[in-house]
Amino acid sequence: MEKQLKAILSSDTELSLIVGNKISPIQRDSFPSISYEKASYSEDTDIHGVTMGVCRSRFLITARSTSYEEAKKMATLIHRTLSGKSGLFDGVQIFLTEFIDENQNQILEPDIVEISLEYQFHHTSANKSPK
Repeated sequence: MEKQLKAILSSDTELSLIVGNKISPIQRDSFPSISYEKASYSEDTDIHGVTMGVCRSRFLITARSTSYEEAKKMATLIHRTLSGKSGLFDGVQIFLTEFIDENQNQILEPDIVEISLEYQFHHTSANKSPK
């Protein structure tokens, strides 16, 4: 799901104009940037423990900037890009995208603003369809 998330975020033209290619699973030292990390992953199983092909991945997506206004704009664009997202993305079927939470932080060293958005994706495993 990481590859699909990066592709979805990178597909937003306005977001790409702000961050360029600085969308990655690692925190960057240059700003503005977006990082994402998988907070949890689970798969549905039947009563026999056999996977059903439906997974849930929860991600924390963080917009970082030296300006609050820019970080807030990035967060708004992330919301717009992910809101209601479903479909087939590089072999993974996304059924539902849920917004969970938003947190804002000011980091003093270096002086940046972070806005973290938590999303949960209901999807298939790569190249698998649900039973």
